[in-house]
Amino acid sequence: MVNNQIIEALKELENKINVISISAKEMLNFEETLNYLKVSKSYLYKLTSAKEIPHYKPLGKLIFFKRSELNAWILKGEIKTKDAVYDDYCTNLLTKTKLVHV
Repeated sequence: MVNNQIIEALKELENKINVISISAKEMLNFEETLNYLKVSKSYLYKLTSAKEIPHYKPLGKLIFFKRSELNAWILKGEIKTKDAVYDDYCTNLLTKTKLVHV
């Protein structure tokens, strides 16, 4: 029982070290990107083959990702609140109204 607790504690520490290590790096390899995005290997391969996620293949085989580009890619999927959508609508409506009156 004690051995299992030690093993679990070591695994948890290893995961925390990996997270800290990944957050300090600008370029991530494929496995690090899996951990960073928390996605499956097949899904990440699908994204890269469809060219839906920015990535680099300097040697034609190994895949690398720039962490800042991954963050920007994540932010592209923003789901606006109802208030934000309404504000955008009002802004667009006012802009169109001003263009008509000019």
